[in-house]
This record gives sequence, C-alpha cells and structure tokens, in this order.
Amino acid sequence: MTYDLTKFTNLYFDSKNHRFSISQVNNSLEFVHWYELKKLNIRSLSKGDTFRAYARKYNLEGISRGYSLESLVSLNSNGNLGAEIIENEEINEGKLIKIITNKHISPIIFINCRFSEIEIEHHTFNREIGFIECSFLSNMRMISCDFIKNLWFPNCRFMKHFSLKNSVIKGSIHMEACNFSGAGGVSLRGVNCRSIYFDLGVIGGDDLVWLNEMTVSETLSIGGIFNNEIQILANQDSDVKCTSSIENIYIGSEIYNYEKANSTSINDKVTIDGICIEKLEINELDVNGLNIRESEVRLLSIDNTNISNVLSIESNMIGEQAPSPDSIALAVTNCSIGRHFKIEKNDVFGKASFFSTAVSDVTYLENNTLSDKTTINLIKFTSSRFLISPLSSLYSSERPHIFRPKKFKIIDEYNSELAAEQYCSLKHWLSDSGHLDHEDEAFYFMRHYFTSSKIKRFIFGTIFGWGVRLTNIAISSILTILFYSFIYYCIEPKIKAFSPLSLSFQSFLGSFFGKWLDFEPDGLLASIVTLETATGVLLITVFIGAYIRKLLR
Repeated sequence: MTYDLTKFTNLYFDSKNHRFSISQVNNSLEFVHWYELKKLNIRSLSKGDTFRAYARKYNLEGISRGYSLESLVSLNSNGNLGAEIIENEEINEGKLIKIITNKHISPIIFINCRFSEIEIEHHTFNREIGFIECSFLSNMRMISCDFIKNLWFPNCRFMKHFSLKNSVIKGSIHMEACNFSGAGGVSLRGVNCRSIYFDLGVIGGDDLVWLNEMTVSETLSIGGIFNNEIQILANQDSDVKCTSSIENIYIGSEIYNYEKANSTSINDKVTIDGICIEKLEINELDVNGLNIRESEVRLLSIDNTNISNVLSIESNMIGEQAPSPDSIALAVTNCSIGRHFKIEKNDVFGKASFFSTAVSDVTYLENNTLSDKTTINLIKFTSSRFLISPLSSLYSSERPHIFRPKKFKIIDEYNSELAAEQYCSLKHWLSDSGHLDHEDEAFYFMRHYFTSSKIKRFIFGTIFGWGVRLTNIAISSILTILFYSFIYYCIEPKIKAFSPLSLSFQSFLGSFFGKWLDFEPDGLLASIVTLETATGVLLITVFIGAYIRKLLR
C-alpha cells in the first residue's frame, strides 16, 4: 500500500501518558500513535495544530490502528477545526440527545465534560461521537443503538455501570486508557462493530467485564488492570445458542514492541467460550486463571504470561485443517503456571509449542485428536507430572519397524540434540505415570539422538536395542545363529543336513551335546565356534540384564 499526502488536524493529544493523538482526517476522527509522530520529530501537539505528511492506513496487523506516517511535509498551528467541540460543561441526557441529533455531518467531541445519568435506547446516531477525558457520574447506558461511525471514549472516567448492549457500531469503539474504577461493571454484550480497543492502561472496576455474544470483524484488544473476571462468551445466559465471532483477540499485546504500555494484570480469571477466532494472542499477562473452551481458533498463542492457578484449553478446534508444514497452531511459551495445565478434548491441526514453560503441578494432555503433522516442542518445558491419554495419540501412523519402536509423532526430530532433550523429559514423565513400556521406547530414542556415531547407533541401538528392547537382542541372536550355521556349512563339507544349524545353536549357548567329528583345537572351525560362543554369551548376558531390569521395575 502506497503512502499518500494526507492532512491531519489535531483535536486532542493524550495529556495523561502522551501515547496518542486524535486527529481529524477528511471529516473523520483518526488515531495516531506517538511513535508515528516521533518518526516526524513531533513530540506533542496542541489543539488545532495541522500537519501534512505522507501516510497510509494500517493494515490489519496486530493491534496497530489509525495511520502509519512516513515523512512530514508541513506543520502549522491554529488550523481550522472542522469538528464541533464542547468542553468543560455539565451535560444531562436530554442535552446530550439534543446536541448529537443536530443535522450536522461533522464529528462531535466532548472534552472534559461531566455527565449525569445517561439511559438511551433504540436511537440512531448519524454523527461520529467522541467523549474525551469525560466523567460519567452515574450509569452510562446506550442500549440497542446504531452508530454510523466510530465511537470514542479515550481517557474517560466511569463512576457506575457502562453498557453498549446490543448496539451496532459501523466503525470501531475506542476506549483507550478508560477508568472504570467505580461500582459498576462494563457490558458490551451483543455489540456488533469493526474493532474494540479496550487497552493502553484501562483500569477495570469491581464488577465483571462482559464481552459476550459480540461480533467483531477485525480486532478486540484488551490491556490494563482489572480486579474482576473478564468474560468473552458466545452464550451468556440464554437457552438459545448464539454465534459469536471475533476475528482477532489480543490481550496484553503492544503497539510498539519496545514499550510496556499494554502490560495486563487481571486479579481473577479470563473465560473465552464458544467463539470463532482467527487469532488469539496473549502476551505479558498476569492472571489468576485462563479458560479457553469450545472455540474455533486458527492460531492460539500465549507468551510471557503468569497464570497463578489453572490454564485450561478444552474442547477447541485449533489450527487449519490443511496446515502448511511449519504452521504453528498452539503456542504456550515462556509461561509460568501456578497449578495445572489442562489440554483436553481438542482437535489440533498443525504444530504446538510449550517452549520454556513451567508448570508447578500436573500437565494433562488427554483425549485430544492430533493431526499427523502435529508435533509438540517440549524444549525447556518443565512439569512435576505429565499425564497423557490415550498414549496412542503420541505415536505416528507409520508401519512398525523391526529394529526400533514406532516413532513418537509429537517430537520434532529435525535437530538431534534438541530431540534427545525432549525424549529425556518425556521418558521421565512416562515413568512417573507408570507407563514403563512407553518409557522404554522414549529411552530408546533419547539414546539414539544423544549418540552421533553411526557405528555406536548400530551396535548399541540396532543390535542391543539400547538395553531396553528385548526383541532387538532376540532377533540379533537368531541372525547370529543363522549366520554362523551358514559359515559352518560352507567351510566343513563333512557336516550335512541340519547339523550346521544345530552346531551353531549349541556354539551360541556354549553347551555341546551329541557326537561331533574330531576337529583340531587350533583349527579354523574351532576358532569360529569359540568366537560364536563369546558372541552368544554377550548377547545372552545383555538379554538377561534387560529382562531383569523390566522385572524389577
């Protein structure tokens, strides 16, 4: 997308944290982040300042919003304001309706105004409305209303309940840095809009945040400090099943990677239930509990998050049904989980990663359907116990190999050393849960990938089965007997019929029965018999040792 010469007229510059400007562009209100202004060497703006710059609208990428600026052309003070601005007034419901229903196409902005109780239902607003640094002293409810453009509440203070229930906003809802520390909660139940920006330091109240039954075509961004639960549900309390879709959900994500303007703390849990989501991204979140269930998510990413209680991911469809080879469907990385990590009854298409995540108690990976392309990155993943059910979900669908166990499909083996580390962890978890046969199989691959020498892999792995696969030792013994019997048959024509096989079998055991031809003790045949006996003793000793190890466990 190309940059076009665009005129911006500043109407408000964030006086609290200097993080954004709200400017008028072509009779619409637009968001401009401070970093975009910094690129033009603009540190602050006064009301009415006008500048021209090459700019373009942000694509749908992360939580970026408004305009990206390229180069400044001109900067002037005291430009003409096209918007209607009302400042520092006391406004009630009747006065508000009278002002915003005037037949005027320009935006209407309230700055530093104080509002008494507002209860508006089934009303259509034909102007873009902005409430900036306003205080709502009582309930603020605009229910089942239609807004033809964006709706703005940046840096507003709400003393009681706030609701936009069942309203339709043709644009986006901007609630950057709002303060809901009063007695009421926040309800956006049933809202239909393009995006909701509920971030950049929002302060939640003592009641719940209801973001239920919404349809958001682009982005829902959440960031700030919340004292109560945040709900994002498809069905809040209705018996009739609703459909709810949110294209992208971001919690704690930053507009600018090198700042911490959107770090999020929730002193309760977050529940996401029944939502169709393209991308769910959670970063830098400190939360009591996180539940994600019965949702369809193409990409679920949780990173650098501290969860004090339980992380539950249950009954979801995660990933694309025809994923590319390297596509990530589920990522829980660099996280700390205070109690349990539950991944249950999910359909996972694509790769998963639990890299560098620590679980204090138990990880449950149970009753999931994993595609053939699903691998799980367990590098630096720690958990006191790891319970897996059914165990068949760990294995690939390949045909069994005679000299090695069936491969674990969940371990990506592109790097031998990293694969060995993951098999080491898996071996311990399988042992703790009593699945000793499966532990042996994980041990086999651990030793295989820790050993780089092909000769050692052949001798200790293929022949001796790393001391855990009895079948390898048994097959190697049978092949040894057959090999030596063939030698006996070739070098001693006096031995006929099945005698070479019998001689080889007895030589292998080191115990001879029956009458054999007289041979010189230092002859070729005697030397070969002695060599086979030594080989047989070695294989039998390893077999008995491996068998006793299995019995003792």
